[in-house]
This record gives sequence, structure tokens and C-alpha cells, in this order.
Amino acid sequence: MTFTYEKAEKPFTHPGMTAKITMDGHEIGYIGRLAHDLAAELAIEKPVILCGDLNSLPSSYSYHQLSQLLTDAFLESGSGYMYTIRGGWRLLRIDYLFHSSRLRSIETFSPRQELCSDHNPVIARLQYNPIPMSAQDGAEVIE
Repeated sequence: MTFTYEKAEKPFTHPGMTAKITMDGHEIGYIGRLAHDLAAELAIEKPVILCGDLNSLPSSYSYHQLSQLLTDAFLESGSGYMYTIRGGWRLLRIDYLFHSSRLRSIETFSPRQELCSDHNPVIARLQYNPIPMSAQDGAEVIE
């Protein structure tokens, strides 16, 4: 497999900070810095769930940016070592489930499932909180 990265522009990313990712000549996704207006919009206090194959490690810039806006369900309610891609040494977690402060993760896991992908699914049980977690911690919340 050969991966290449080339400069790209997308409406949801900051101008000049986006790359198209290709694998063996096939477009597989984009990586970049979230546009400022979208980042501000994601800070809304509505229930939000963002999940998928981000192809980013927890130490990556992309993960860091998302984790400032949303909560990683595995960090909140997972246990042990969770990997989501079965290739290699089964060490990488690159698939995530993030949620907003109106939700709380009760349980998160990634069972080994050999369906139609080389990734394990990420499964979480979430609870809705009518009061945002930030307000429960004593922070002022403007709705």
C-alpha cells in the first residue's frame, strides 16, 4: 500500500491547511485543521455524536482538536486497552465515538468482529443529560 498526501481545499477545513489522502491512487479521505466557524458551531450545547474511522491516533493534532470540543467515549467509560484496527500488532485505536456534553458515556468497547472491514466497531451506551455536564461542574452555560 502506498499513501500520498496532496494539498487540497474543503469548505469544512481552514484554508491552506488541508491535504487529500490517497491510497494506491484511490482517494480515501482528507485531513486538515477544522475551519474556525465550524469549530465554533460545534461548541453548541445540543446532543452531538461524532463517530467513525478518523485514521488518527490519540496523539494526533486532529484528535486533540476534536477532544477539545467533544468527549472521547472510550476515555470516559472504556476500560483496558482498546484497539480498533486488526492489522499489524493490534495496537492502534483510530476509530472513535465522540459526544457532546449533553450526553454521558456509560460503557464503551470495541469487540473483535470480522464482518466486512479490517476495523472493529466502536460501541457505546450513552445517557442523555438535560443539563450539560459543564453546567453540572459549576461553569456558567448560556443557552
